[in-house]
Formats: sequence, C-alpha cells, structure tokens
Amino acid sequence: MKNGMLLGASLLALASFGISLSTSEPAQAATTIPSNMRGTWYLINGDEMLGYTRLKMTAKTYDIAIGTFKKGKFVKVWNDKKPVKLANSLVVNKTFTTERKGKKLILKTKMADWGVVTNTYYMKKGNLFQQWVKDDKRAGNMYRSGVFEFKKVAHPAKDYKAIYQSN
Repeated sequence: MKNGMLLGASLLALASFGISLSTSEPAQAATTIPSNMRGTWYLINGDEMLGYTRLKMTAKTYDIAIGTFKKGKFVKVWNDKKPVKLANSLVVNKTFTTERKGKKLILKTKMADWGVVTNTYYMKKGNLFQQWVKDDKRAGNMYRSGVFEFKKVAHPAKDYKAIYQSN
C-alpha cells in the first residue's frame, strides 16, 4: 500500500513537471524600440483631421498625435495624452507592448476611445512605414488602415513640401 502511494505520488509529481514544461511561455519580454525607428516622424494628413500626424518614439516611449504648428511649436488636437511607456502588458493610455517579426516592429496600444490597436512599423529607404489594425469585437468589425509613410525632417513646420511628397 505504501509503495503504491509512493509510486502514485511520484507519477503525479512527474506528470505535473511535464505539464509545466509543455505550457506555452508568456509573451516575449518587452524590448526597446529599434534605434533606426527612434525619433520624431511626420505625416501630412489628408483625411477628416487636417494637419500633421506626429509620431515620437524613444527606446521605451511611444507618442502619436494629430496636430498643427503654431509659432513653430506642435500643438496636439487629437490624442493629447502623455506618451505611453513600454511594458509587458497593456494598460489603457499608459503602456504599449512590442514584438519583432523579421524586420517589422509590431506595437500594440490600448486607447480609451479606440481599444486595442496593433501597429506594424518597418523602414524603407530611410522612411518609416506604418499600418494599423483595430479589432472592434463589440461591433464585430475589423478596421485596417492603408500604409502610411512618415518622414524625419529638421523643420516640419517649414518643410511641408518634403513631408507632403512622401504621401
């Protein structure tokens, strides 16, 4: 009887050890934004919100906003929140997560007004390209953007033509 219980306990311990090894790992730990994608990038909007889309990425922060320039300073008119910080899980308007797929950076944010948005970024000829996907599970819809080309310019308020030519 004792041997049977000992054998059963041993098998149970081995089985649970095997189960713990076979479970999938959590998402890859947060890493930094690739250095070639860091900086301030601009896009001229042609949709319902005229102005610029400004994208700022540092090693561990991300900020995207639509706005205009007043007296040489960028003034946000959409998404006036603080930059979000890199983390291992999403918190509304506070954190973002990243993963790499080849040369592409997959960046996820969770916004109070939009929910979870998955952005795909990649570099091509010195410019940053973006496409986003929003999965609206409540409405049963998925929205996918076109591909946007962002440029880095020294004086975005003055270099309107340089930014516009990329679009």
